[in-house]
Amino acid sequence: MDDVTSRSREGSSALLPIGMEPMMRMACRMMAAQAATQAHMIEQIKAMHDELHGFLDHRLDEDRSSTRRLAGCMMPDEVAAIWSQFVSTAVSDYAREMSRMMELGTHAFEEAVKDMDRQAAAVGPTRER
Repeated sequence: MDDVTSRSREGSSALLPIGMEPMMRMACRMMAAQAATQAHMIEQIKAMHDELHGFLDHRLDEDRSSTRRLAGCMMPDEVAAIWSQFVSTAVSDYAREMSRMMELGTHAFEEAVKDMDRQAAAVGPTRER
């Protein structure tokens, strides 16, 4: 055997610098763990996107409805009542949605921390088998 290459203990003819096999196995574990972490984060981002999309769809329906009602007003007091209800509902809806997005963001962050812990455990040193 020369100083540059070695055969693995199982007898394969992998041409790797001496002692690189454990590092290569660790790199493979790291890549697999990162892929799983990224896939899980994409699921979390999609959930947030779906929530926001549903909220915007709801708000656009509310806005169109209020606009139609305002267009039919004949008296200033009707306009004031509809506008007051519109603003009250919008503020309530946006506050509720902000809370929901914060919940989803917090959940995504907690899941990311768990994923990083799992990734660290998967990449950590292991005994030769």
